[in-house]
Amino acid sequence: MSFTFSSAVYILLSVLTYFLIVGVISYRTSIIYKNLDVFLSQRDLFPIILTTFGIQNLIPFPGTHWAGRSLILKKFHDIEYHKTILASSFEVVCNFFMYTLSFVIALQTSLLYVTHSKLTKAPLLVYLGLIVIGGVLGTRKIFIEWIEKFFLGSNFQKVLFFFKQITFNFYSIVALILLSAFVSFLNGLWIWLDVKIFSVDLTFIQCFSIFWIPFFLGKISKIPLGLGVSDISMIFMLKYYGVFSSTAIHIVLFYRIFFSAITIFLALYFIFKKNYYLIFRKGDFTR
Repeated sequence: MSFTFSSAVYILLSVLTYFLIVGVISYRTSIIYKNLDVFLSQRDLFPIILTTFGIQNLIPFPGTHWAGRSLILKKFHDIEYHKTILASSFEVVCNFFMYTLSFVIALQTSLLYVTHSKLTKAPLLVYLGLIVIGGVLGTRKIFIEWIEKFFLGSNFQKVLFFFKQITFNFYSIVALILLSAFVSFLNGLWIWLDVKIFSVDLTFIQCFSIFWIPFFLGKISKIPLGLGVSDISMIFMLKYYGVFSSTAIHIVLFYRIFFSAITIFLALYFIFKKNYYLIFRKGDFTR
């Protein structure tokens, strides 16, 4: 295939969407830190998160992203490690709900492509109900006290001790849910723009499932960055929607290599521009 002017436009829009995703994640993270009485702006967090994403691509081991963020925040913003761990833990909770709900929606909508049956609402309603109940109860002290009566293990008590240090108000919970939903939507839009680069005509709903089903499978595979698992799954999903094998491979290679290259390049830029490399100086790990 040959690239056209419209392909170049879609590449630009895809890159901008990627930056928007990182920006929304940065803003969501700033809300979490605010509930820890740590005031970091979206502008502070954007280069840090983008840098640690790049480090994760260079060193694809579990926890690399979180460890890098902790070191940078300690070195340049004097934020204690335990607060970063707390904030990261709540971010993992947000991601868990976002990943699983997005996967459920993607899986059910993808089944419609073959069966043309009505969307099964029951699992989605139950899941949404659990999110609402968990969010409301999670802001109430009585819920924590009830949990303590039934779970008396020492490790569980330590976890509760950490989590009780954060008091999320109702508005923060709503903001985190809405921002997570927006990130979920943007990832589907990101893939839609990527397939448009190759002049492939798919709907947004199809592209939503093309992103989230392989992404979720890559996450649960425990393989760093889901390498192989998410890529092969994405090729399968593209072929499932009628895309030729060669085009599907090109789309996945572009998605994986192009955006990994951008992330790594910007990570290296920020590492030297903002002196993040100083976190590796002797003594910084033990402070």
